[in-house]
Amino acid sequence: MRTALLSLLCFAATLHADVFTFRRVISGTIGKTFYFEVTGEGLLKTPIWKADADSLPLAPRKADQLATEKFRQLISDAAEWKRERITLEDAGDGLHWIYIVRFTYAGISVGLPPFLDVVVLMDGTVVEPKVRENK
Repeated sequence: MRTALLSLLCFAATLHADVFTFRRVISGTIGKTFYFEVTGEGLLKTPIWKADADSLPLAPRKADQLATEKFRQLISDAAEWKRERITLEDAGDGLHWIYIVRFTYAGISVGLPPFLDVVVLMDGTVVEPKVRENK
């Protein structure tokens, strides 16, 4: 019991210090790179999803709605894009989960179409990206 508690405390301290970084790139004609970062401290403040729980703390439809609102703020020609998928990702401890909502450019592009992944936490927070103009 003490060993399990000590392991959990060590994991929490590690999680607290880590930065979970989701780097998602919009390239080609869009010309921007978006960096989404979630700190371990921020992640620990979100609701957990226990293995025996039937429902998530945040419904996928709500995550989609929140991500779509953020996407429309970030991309001026949002009408030319489509939501491709919603992914649920474990942050590494089996308790804290993150939604990744992918939007893909539906217009004509050379090669792989540009995409943007919006990160939504289980408390409904949509992570604000750092934006860099590509040169």
